[in-house]
Amino acid sequence: MDGLRKFFEEHAAFFGVVVPILAVVGSFAGSWAAGWVQARGGRDQAAAAREAAAATNEAQRVAALWTVRQVMTVDYIAYAREHVELSVRMYKESHEDGALKREADASRITLVQKRVALELVATAPVVAAVKEVQEAVRGLAEHALMHGPGAYADSLLRAMGPRPAVMDAREALHELRERELDATRTDESRSEARVNALRKLREMESDISGEQNLALLRHYMRPAGATLDEFKEVRALFQSKMEELIAETRIMLRSEEDVAPVVPEQRRRWRRNSVTASTGSA
Repeated sequence: MDGLRKFFEEHAAFFGVVVPILAVVGSFAGSWAAGWVQARGGRDQAAAAREAAAATNEAQRVAALWTVRQVMTVDYIAYAREHVELSVRMYKESHEDGALKREADASRITLVQKRVALELVATAPVVAAVKEVQEAVRGLAEHALMHGPGAYADSLLRAMGPRPAVMDAREALHELRERELDATRTDESRSEARVNALRKLREMESDISGEQNLALLRHYMRPAGATLDEFKEVRALFQSKMEELIAETRIMLRSEEDVAPVVPEQRRRWRRNSVTASTGSA
């Protein structure tokens, strides 16, 4: 101890200079370390903020896309069903003035537009299902346009009761059907039946129009019940394809999960770094 004290006494001047310098250097080093920790914490905090903002934006985008998909698929499904109902009306209502057909044509164009819009945002399975629905709708509409007028005219004829003119017309139509479906009949025999049926129908022009007469001829040149059976078939096909679309839509919208889109969990590093920075600066 005496030797150490003697050493400090002999070099007092030296230590008088060095010690203050060490104090300054130590203070500077402490300040620099605290600043570095604080700066590092600030960078981590800024990075975490950027990450949170990006995640929030992505979550908002996903939520917005989910909403758009939901609205557009519901709109398409509802409109497809409305369009089909227009086709069904062709079997039950007269459209000689063309009003019902014009309405159906306008509806078809709108449905195509809704399909195109949906294809831009929906998943591939939904797009494929929509294509199948569209084909089923087209098939039903074509059948209604071709055979609906005859089915409607036949319903009118049935509703007229057992009047002599009506009974004669019905008898002529059934004869026409029999000859058309009999392979042993000649073309001349079939043509004769058509002429006779048309003549009987024209005697009722006050009740049935000329266009409906022709529709009745076409209707009775086919097997009995063919129009109704085919209608049931195309209607069932539409229902089946619609069910497939609804199933794919439920998958796309995650309906079975019963959860809403949420913001992904964010990293919390900045909190720890903030505490470290605060401790260092203190």
